[in-house]
Amino acid sequence: MAEKIMTEWVGKTIQFPDDLRFSVYGKDTSYSAHNTPYRILFYSDSMGCTSCKLKLSSWKQIIAEVDSTNLADKVSFIFCFQPKNKKNLIFELRGDRFRFPVIIDESESFNKANKLPVNSVYQCFLLDNENKVLLVGNPTINPKIWDLFKQLITGKISDKQSSNTSIEIEQRVIQLANVKVGEKQELIFNLKNTGKTPLIVIDVKTSCGCTLAEWEKQPVGSGLSTQIKARIKIDQPGYFCKSLLVYCNSKQSPLTLLIKGIVK
Repeated sequence: MAEKIMTEWVGKTIQFPDDLRFSVYGKDTSYSAHNTPYRILFYSDSMGCTSCKLKLSSWKQIIAEVDSTNLADKVSFIFCFQPKNKKNLIFELRGDRFRFPVIIDESESFNKANKLPVNSVYQCFLLDNENKVLLVGNPTINPKIWDLFKQLITGKISDKQSSNTSIEIEQRVIQLANVKVGEKQELIFNLKNTGKTPLIVIDVKTSCGCTLAEWEKQPVGSGLSTQIKARIKIDQPGYFCKSLLVYCNSKQSPLTLLIKGIVK
């Protein structure tokens, strides 16, 4: 799912209908997000628990971090909410003292113009100054996403690198057989840089603590290969499926690697 979303959305241009207006607690306000080289767009639809999805306190922390660092003149925020009930949304905003300007899109014009992913995990984007998608992911759900956003914004990874490098994976799924309870397993995933710019593996996030990952921290040149080494130890019998999310400067980031098997 993650790779499909990245492939589909990185490079797309987000459309902002003319009827959208910024407001604070429902009252129109003047705000421009178009004077910075990068923008973080967070959209939330009307599905599910509003307070759980918005994570306003986490966004306030991210905004405070930006305002207190050299990121302040490089990135702005666009919050676009499509509420079931406008009054309830304003109540949530007031309750969290979230005074940052937001778009309340009761007509659903923003989603209709862009046809955003249904999964809320992928309804947050890092955009360039032309509203082109550079990265997809919600930093309030996964702090590693915020690290990745910052690295691109500060120039540690260029936007050209983030979109142009491609990767060939020898084996995305490793199937294990005859695994014993408590037995340690070491596995290797081979990745080849088939793009024109160096491959940089920024982080590898595992699905749980029983899986550890190691990787080369140095850039991998065009045409060269690198390895993601995984160690697992399963303490319960039965079927298992462990995942590794590889965050890197590739259109498909994060890459999903799987380890499956049955423990006897």
